[in-house]
Amino acid sequence: MSEKKKITFIAQFPPPIHGLSKAVTILYNSPQLQCFALRAINTTNNQKILRSFLRVLRSKDDLYYLSLSQSALGNLRDLIFMLLIHFKRKPLLLHLHGGRFGKLVTQEMGGIQRRLNVWLISQAQGAIVLSPSLQKNFQGLLPASRIFEVPNCVDQQLVPDQKTLQEKIAAYGQKKIKQVLYLSNFNPEKGYLKVLELARLEKEAPVKHHLHFNFAGTFFSKKEQRKFFDYLHKYQLQDYVSYHGVVTGQAKKDLLLQADFFILLTKYPKEGQPISLLEAMANACYVITTNHAGIPDLISETGKNGLVVDKNQIDPEFIFNKLGLLVKNAPEWRQVVLNNRRIAAANYTESQYLERMKACFLQSLNSEK
Repeated sequence: MSEKKKITFIAQFPPPIHGLSKAVTILYNSPQLQCFALRAINTTNNQKILRSFLRVLRSKDDLYYLSLSQSALGNLRDLIFMLLIHFKRKPLLLHLHGGRFGKLVTQEMGGIQRRLNVWLISQAQGAIVLSPSLQKNFQGLLPASRIFEVPNCVDQQLVPDQKTLQEKIAAYGQKKIKQVLYLSNFNPEKGYLKVLELARLEKEAPVKHHLHFNFAGTFFSKKEQRKFFDYLHKYQLQDYVSYHGVVTGQAKKDLLLQADFFILLTKYPKEGQPISLLEAMANACYVITTNHAGIPDLISETGKNGLVVDKNQIDPEFIFNKLGLLVKNAPEWRQVVLNNRRIAAANYTESQYLERMKACFLQSLNSEK
């Protein structure tokens, strides 16, 4: 029996929980990758970065998998990892979980840092992006044959069975209060304040749409936390808004299943392909989002998956009026959410994600640049 190939993961692992760390954890803990011997170097805590560099220097693994940072400072750390791996003459597979890296390298970096990126990335076996429109991040850095597309996936534990989904969809017309969900980090560029504004419009509307707004996610700063709750209290939205904190496991599953609408009005510069959006599709939610980053590869602007708005012209009143129409038009809502469920089941399962990643590892181990 041949010895297992050794792969080092250089990436962010939880905590905190966000799209990148969740995707890495699903991959690292998968039984489908037991054909490899995996080990982890966690880059979440930069206070231990020197120890991480030493671990790479002393290691003798067959492949190094590096999840790329999208900040200039984080990139300096990544460059050191790439240099160490290059001098060890070992294959390197890069993974970009966002959509800002190309702009960072070509427009925002100084000459030496940019040239180092161009050289070291060209030495990699390949780079993974989340969707077709995100391939541009490596244009001029790698040939198309070494840019691999692997979309994110939905954690299998969050996918309801068919009977449960049928019951949810059948009950929509009889629900007295329709549930709206914001499930993401509380970054202002993720659009959470726009969703709060929708709650205010519901409260102030002379004719109610009968909507309740659920928020879940992490506040990365006290400032954003105060902003959220100050708005909540200023407009007395306590009866229209619930904040659920950071949700995982059954609590997250329940929140997704009860949601009728999922809203993410993002223009976050580092956005790639939001996992929460895929989770909402798998749970038969009507999606309202923006034409940002890799989202147009998921959500069609034709209305088949929901509503896509211009990220630079987000109009809460327009969205609120659309919600009102959908509350009254159950057939349109059902048609869209069934389509979302089908798309998620056909393209974004955990098993599909793991098989695609396994293929990338094998190709990187076996092929020449």
